[in-house]
Amino acid sequence: KNLAQVKVGDMLELEYYESVAIAVKKTEGVPTRTDIVLVAKAAPGEKPGGVALRKVSIVTNILGINTESQSVLVRGPLGHLAEVKVKDTAVLASLKSGGQIDLTYVEGVAIAVKAGAAKK
Repeated sequence: KNLAQVKVGDMLELEYYESVAIAVKKTEGVPTRTDIVLVAKAAPGEKPGGVALRKVSIVTNILGINTESQSVLVRGPLGHLAEVKVKDTAVLASLKSGGQIDLTYVEGVAIAVKAGAAKK
């Protein structure tokens, strides 16, 4: 949509964002997964563009901890194994194999068409 606003020389700009947050979960419970997806697009008459964001939160058990690679091994609610990097060494040190954690994974992409340089 809105392709009529695109001119020769316009530039396509794309940005990607990814983040993982880990919180120690003190309670016991059944592993769960919550997904939130948000999408926004340019209004009619504007240059094409949009934003998409996905946030996945899971409560899962720690199957193993690798201090060398600063990561934990977890099994998600769908049964998939994943190795998750933990940047904060203090958080990693507080985790225990068999413990439960709350993971939140966020990724987003933004795309926009920007006006190109004017011809002389």
